[in-house]
Amino acid sequence: MALMWRSLALAGIALMALMAPVAGFQEERGPMAIVLHVNIINQTSSLNGNSSEQHISMAGEVRVDYVIFAVRVLLTASTDLAWAADVVPREMTFNSSGVQYFESDVSIPGGTYNRTATLTVKGNSTVSGVPTDTSSDTASIVVNGPGEGTGPVIPVVPPPKGTGAAVSMPNLPAVTAAISVAMVATTAAIFWIWKERRLRRGIASKKKRQDD
Repeated sequence: MALMWRSLALAGIALMALMAPVAGFQEERGPMAIVLHVNIINQTSSLNGNSSEQHISMAGEVRVDYVIFAVRVLLTASTDLAWAADVVPREMTFNSSGVQYFESDVSIPGGTYNRTATLTVKGNSTVSGVPTDTSSDTASIVVNGPGEGTGPVIPVVPPPKGTGAAVSMPNLPAVTAAISVAMVATTAAIFWIWKERRLRRGIASKKKRQDD
């Protein structure tokens, strides 16, 4: 009989040793190891900048797995550029595993152009006030330059001037006059040469007749 009780005691000690890591894991993760997922549906959203304040909304979902007891999820939203951000609803309750949806609103200050902000939505889950899990997701908000008819007027920068030598247009009347003078001079020279050759031929012909 004593041997049987001794065997049962040893078996109990061994069982407690085996269950210790599991108990530690559950204590670290919270009751029943709740798993929380926060997801922003659109990872990037863009709009044109404006001189006035603008708002942009981004939708998302929260999923909780392994729910046995009621799970409370608190949501917060923030941006890395310190733009005002909010999330609705800020609190969710899950009585069973499933998905619920939220919408985050971000205020973009007036006069913001060509900037990109990162929106972060974070969730914290608890069961009876005991933390169970955390999850977060991020998305980019891209603010482009001003659209047509909005924002400040951005001056157009002229292209740089070339560094080559300047080429000026010739004086057309002067060129025409020079061509005319050159043509007259050429014609006179041709006429003078033709006249000299004719005169020489006449002298040579006269001399030949005299010799005959």
